Amino acid sequence: MQCSKIQTWQQTQGGFKIKDYGRKGLLLLVPFLIALLIPPFFGHGSYGAEKKQKKQALPPKVEASRAPEITGANLQAYYKDAEELAKKGKVDGALRMFLNVHAYARDLLSLMQSAQIRYEKVGTDASLSQSQKEDFYIKLQRIRSLTAQYSLLEAESAYNIGSLYAKKGEYESARKYLLEACKKLPFSPEPNSSWMKSKNHLLGLFRLEGEF
Repeated sequence: MQCSKIQTWQQTQGGFKIKDYGRKGLLLLVPFLIALLIPPFFGHGSYGAEKKQKKQALPPKVEASRAPEITGANLQAYYKDAEELAKKGKVDGALRMFLNVHAYARDLLSLMQSAQIRYEKVGTDASLSQSQKEDFYIKLQRIRSLTAQYSLLEAESAYNIGSLYAKKGEYESARKYLLEACKKLPFSPEPNSSWMKSKNHLLGLFRLEGEF
């Protein structure tokens, strides 16, 4: 009897021999090979799509603002530029600049307060010469003058910052800075004074317009 060409195992005296599959055997192997090859392609495709989605989900980068550096020499001009931006309705730019002025004045006041305490102590030190004591006395007078100047600048900046935050609808931040302005600005009964405008802004935020 003629043997079939489909691959089978046939036991012989010498062991096992493999017979040829023939064309029918190859046809049986094709689906099996396709099943092995298809999953990797689908896997790579899904990974690529997922990676693309992750890239698209990344938020756009926001560049940091490049405002000029504040110094004692350009502080007044810097403040006026911020006021001009506010008048033109450029809220974000003006807010950034007033925040910079406020931070500059706040930190400088903190430094002067620290220096003043120490200068006052060494002024009574018997080991210091008269010229040294006079030098510290002059510095103390200068600190007192600068403290008044920068305290007013910090308070005025706080008023402007609070007003700009209110325009942006960020009322919590607006209340914070307007309260600071009311505490630090000198009182004035004039309707257009910064103190009165700070107080009225706050009353508006508290829905208590005209109460006091």
